[in-house]
Amino acid sequence: MSKTAKKIFWLVLANTGIWGILGFALVIFMLLTGTAKSLNSANADVVGGGQYSKGWSGGDAYHHDFLVQRYGIKAEQIDGYISSLGIKVDERATGKAFLKMQEESGIDVRVLIAFAQAESSFGTAGVAQQFPHANIFGYGAFDSNPNNGATYNNDQAVVAFRHTQIDQYGENTLAILDEAARTHNKPVYWTALDAGKTRATIMETLNKYIDDHGNTPDAPNNGGSQSGTGNVSPGIPSATIPKGYSVSNPQPQNILKPTGDPFPWGQCTWYCWGRLQQLGLSTNIPLGNAETWDDGGWPVSSTPKVHSIVVFAAGQAGAGDVGHVGIVEDVKSDGSILISEANFAGPNAGGLGITDYRIFSANDAKQFHYIQGK
Repeated sequence: MSKTAKKIFWLVLANTGIWGILGFALVIFMLLTGTAKSLNSANADVVGGGQYSKGWSGGDAYHHDFLVQRYGIKAEQIDGYISSLGIKVDERATGKAFLKMQEESGIDVRVLIAFAQAESSFGTAGVAQQFPHANIFGYGAFDSNPNNGATYNNDQAVVAFRHTQIDQYGENTLAILDEAARTHNKPVYWTALDAGKTRATIMETLNKYIDDHGNTPDAPNNGGSQSGTGNVSPGIPSATIPKGYSVSNPQPQNILKPTGDPFPWGQCTWYCWGRLQQLGLSTNIPLGNAETWDDGGWPVSSTPKVHSIVVFAAGQAGAGDVGHVGIVEDVKSDGSILISEANFAGPNAGGLGITDYRIFSANDAKQFHYIQGK
């Protein structure tokens, strides 16, 4: 990590209080229409409910949402870009490795590459050079203890960044991170003023390189949506609480290691157990795959209530082969619901241990089962 970049002491903050969710969801739902626009235009097309953009979701790289990806980037293009800089890297910074981290975290690979280049020159400088298994993003490498960065490998670092900076603190653009450094109105990730602008320049240079070296195909108009049982759309996960909905405190994102959780870390079942415990509700729930939870003897209904468990059958609303569960956080007067969940495998979701929110219409909500608790 550079001397001017002081990483947030998030592990301390996570145990000293709840910052809550700051800001509304920044992803804008748009349809891809008309002729192709300039790839770097402020009006770059955003398709798939905000999942993909060839350009930048916020008009430029500095205001780009970290969770909006460029569809179809190839490992060879990433390798070529790094090679063009004259940098020889190890397996931590290959195109294949970067695309794997994008898939695991949901973070745009262009963002990941910019951070890796700015922080460690792709693992060839600083702590990442001294410790061959350390992450290349400078994550956890505090100025007072830079060697702490060696305790996080790449995969752990990007998932932790997604969980903490994006999901918990709502810091999902370079502009927001720079603003936090200037005003300290949010937890800071770095203290150097305008450090985000350096990373934005890297992202724009990389994007131009991709344009000039094979480009990328257009993203699918359906945004990768999956049809489920009852023709229920899986919806688009949001890292922050959608406008118009509310969530009971403490916030779901502050679930780290629920005490006594019998489920594997990061799974949807693990999350639901921990969220119920967090809310002070009963966790005497049946074990097993998510789709069998409504067979455990608890009252089951087709009517959602706040803090009830929503059970998705296999294939329903994007659920996997063993089903899925979440927690109903809000029920509106029109019957629509907001749920929180972890490890949803649908479009724009994060993966193990990553929390997101989804909204379902009243008609869709009626097709699910709800465990009301005892």
